[in-house]
Amino acid sequence: MKKENSISRRSFLKSTAMAGALGAIGTGSASVLTSCAGGGESAAANKPLKEPGTYYIPELPDKATDGKELKAGVIGCGGRGSGAAENFLDAANGVTVVAVADTFKERVDALADKLKEKGCNIPEDKRFVGLDAYKQLIDSGVDVVIIATPPVFRPVHFQYAVEKGKHCFLEKPICVDPVGYRTIMATAKQAQAKNLCVVTGTQRHHQRNYVESYKKIMEGAIGEITGGVVYWNQSMLWFRERQKDWNDCEYMIKDWVNWKWLSGDHIVEQHVHNIDVFTWFSGLKPVKAVGFGYLCKVAVGGVILVPIACKAAGGYGIAHHVVGIIGEFDLQRPYAVKAVINGLAEVFVINSYAPIVRFILT
Repeated sequence: MKKENSISRRSFLKSTAMAGALGAIGTGSASVLTSCAGGGESAAANKPLKEPGTYYIPELPDKATDGKELKAGVIGCGGRGSGAAENFLDAANGVTVVAVADTFKERVDALADKLKEKGCNIPEDKRFVGLDAYKQLIDSGVDVVIIATPPVFRPVHFQYAVEKGKHCFLEKPICVDPVGYRTIMATAKQAQAKNLCVVTGTQRHHQRNYVESYKKIMEGAIGEITGGVVYWNQSMLWFRERQKDWNDCEYMIKDWVNWKWLSGDHIVEQHVHNIDVFTWFSGLKPVKAVGFGYLCKVAVGGVILVPIACKAAGGYGIAHHVVGIIGEFDLQRPYAVKAVINGLAEVFVINSYAPIVRFILT
């Protein structure tokens, strides 16, 4: 059923900016949550975890329609950049993509051709190529910057976009290391001071089923949350065979998801969704992380591959399982149940099951 649009595009952008700020700090998809609670079960059942109005619930219209035209530029023209560009065009009337940038010309031209089918004609002088193409795009007169590059580059691209006063969408993960994190957080404060809208790709905060589930849990539907586990099993996302004419840099950027310095590896690049849901629903923040498993090296044509055949309980690879003192809540979906983690010969696996991170929470 289609939901009527009851808010303006400006309100919509402000709302999603707030959700994005939360998503930048939190990071998720599979969860089990636990803690201790006093009192009887019936009392816990009737007691909200948080009072209405004390936690953020976004309005989620199908489309925001009013406001001046917004011109966007896309940095990173691969699969996610292409998808984000289409998402942007579908989000409102009066929005358009006017510039694209990528390290490689074939990617730029492919996205420009795809956007032409959506009514966006991008001239040659708005197609920017190279490692510094992001600066040219940001300086080209766009209002909004869609940053969908390999994650290692996002802090620097975000920093320059905010310096130039641009609203931003950052695909997840927003960084891959502590240096990138500190850059992101410092830049986020600058964006706030400039009243810029910033939204991140932790999309569960914008999905109606997750938002409604969060509301029910906050209303006390399952009682006090008492703990949790998060996990994500799936097959290899994708990989690129190295071509003879590619240098090392070109090869690794084109195959970025399989190189830890570029992607952050599975836990950062994909499992970020799961950890996000856990911290969002529980309201807790991790104070310590413990990883365990084993290392494995298999060199194939210069690429280190670590294929692990996995089986998930119940046949699900991704699960969100929240446990309270009076009930449980499940939100699951079928997924491929094989975990492959590539990149600099490191993999964390438990008995050939999912990569798991255990958090000690305050």
